[in-house]
Amino acid sequence: MTTPSPQAAEPAWIARRSCAPRRRRALLADTDEPTLTIVGHRLSRAGFSVRTERTGPDALDAVLEAAPDVVVAASRLPGLDGLRLFERLRDEMEAPPPVVLVFWPGNAAAVATALDAGVADVIVRPLSLVEAVSRIRRFVPV
Repeated sequence: MTTPSPQAAEPAWIARRSCAPRRRRALLADTDEPTLTIVGHRLSRAGFSVRTERTGPDALDAVLEAAPDVVVAASRLPGLDGLRLFERLRDEMEAPPPVVLVFWPGNAAAVATALDAGVADVIVRPLSLVEAVSRIRRFVPV
């Protein structure tokens, strides 16, 4: 006769080993180095693994290679602007990640166009880092 292990006698909720939460992944695409550094740092502190790209085509390739949980892209990127990046991801992926576009002030028509096209959200500079991270985080499963 075998004796049950102590773990087998425990209820399932006690016996489960806690596992580290899955690290959320964000792709941050912008030409502005301070934005990449500061927003990237804040997203890292919020539990994201952050990959940065500086052009639209590089961002597209990165997402198609390994889809992140969320894409945060400047509206103006060399080679492929933020809205076109969103449209390409929507057209080329079965389940594209949510895309948050970052605009400079004075682009109300472009912001409306992006929202009408279906981007997840927009952020207008100057950024409130707390607000930006909160907006980005709402699109990512915990």
